[in-house]
Amino acid sequence: MADIGKIFLFGFEEPVISVERLKFFKKIGAKYFILFKRNIEHLKENIDILKNEFDNPIISVDGEGGIVRRISEFDDFMFSNMNLGSSFDPHYAKETYFKMGQILLEKGINMNLAPVVDVYLTEGNTISIRSFGGFVDMVSEFSLNAIEGLHKAHVYAVAKHFIGYGGVKIDPHKTIPSFELDYPYFEMALKPFEAVKDVSDFIMTAHIIVPFIDDLPITFSKKGISLLREFYKGPIMTDDLEMGGANVFPLEEIPVKALLAGNDMLSVCSLFEVQKTMVSAIEKSHINIDEHIERIEGLRKFDDSNLEEISLRNERFVTLYKDENFIGTKNFKFIVISSLKEHFGSKAFLHFSIEPNEDEKNNILSNLKSDDNVVITVYNAFNNPKQVELVESIKRIVKNVCVIILGDPFDRQLFTFADCIVLTYSPLPKIVEVALNVVKGEYKAMGRLPV
Repeated sequence: MADIGKIFLFGFEEPVISVERLKFFKKIGAKYFILFKRNIEHLKENIDILKNEFDNPIISVDGEGGIVRRISEFDDFMFSNMNLGSSFDPHYAKETYFKMGQILLEKGINMNLAPVVDVYLTEGNTISIRSFGGFVDMVSEFSLNAIEGLHKAHVYAVAKHFIGYGGVKIDPHKTIPSFELDYPYFEMALKPFEAVKDVSDFIMTAHIIVPFIDDLPITFSKKGISLLREFYKGPIMTDDLEMGGANVFPLEEIPVKALLAGNDMLSVCSLFEVQKTMVSAIEKSHINIDEHIERIEGLRKFDDSNLEEISLRNERFVTLYKDENFIGTKNFKFIVISSLKEHFGSKAFLHFSIEPNEDEKNNILSNLKSDDNVVITVYNAFNNPKQVELVESIKRIVKNVCVIILGDPFDRQLFTFADCIVLTYSPLPKIVEVALNVVKGEYKAMGRLPV
């Protein structure tokens, strides 16, 4: 099986690909690669090696932007899918993903494991702000436009994660989530994947059990992938088979079971020994991989003469969820979560860790007065209740409190006592600056709640 490498998407845990791994990849005819944060510091070196050693390689990242950050240039304009969704204008997705695609292609990256097309079905779910939102038609339209934007930049798109993590709270990187919602929610989760069936270059499967389909995760479920095949004829890619959610068989059985279920490409993104074991397992299985390679190699051809330009507008979206006469306040004490401390410097009055301890809490409270106005950032407080306790304690002391919610919009239900609530759907500093300008009354909140 000289071409066996063509059914794998390979990553590597070392910052720069090793000579030993390179030899192995060449021996098996590998062609598809993924780079992670650990490889980005040596991005040019890695890309030069891959392009010199392989014939027309497909080099990818999971460049979603926002909390899944691989390319730092995205931070200036891509804050999260949900931030885009709050515009309710899918053309922003096209413009933004086109700009992302341009940056990727300039760096030598020609495939993006994006967009996330999971629907936000239950609050506090694991996909969170990586989703465009909770409205099926909106998620479908944004997904279509995101893919079109990547294609206009001549970058391949991978729609993920079939059938979606928007209804579960368990992280599939650690263990196997199960979709326990009623069937109508499953139908909702399905529709965006049906919407992108003719445009997405790959669809990625999820390590998630859907009990009324199978007792196996979709990745290994013939029934689940047959459902996808009812409307999608292109290549199907697994999520990383090294994730905890894929750990349902002995290691050597995992790639065989995934291929027999109907996947075409097997993602093995880190450990060299695991990659060698999985390649060997496919070789020993004697599975005919020709059909899988044919589907994978049938990727669209981009015409360089028709490379279009799309302008990226400058609007930035945050949502003003609640205001009891706080907006327009110029004089306030700004308290930030520690990840923002370096960016805001002296603008931040005090800071605290994501799970503030008693010392941090007492230090903040001792520096506040009864006539203070406070603006405070929180991030996924539903998982970190000490943030709620801190804000409640501040509220008991000061005149007014405005909460800027950086993560999952579910947090808004935890701070109903606040005088003002602004949602950014992202912890990145530039969108937090926009939120501050909204609080000061210098910028209009243009976003709507997308869930």
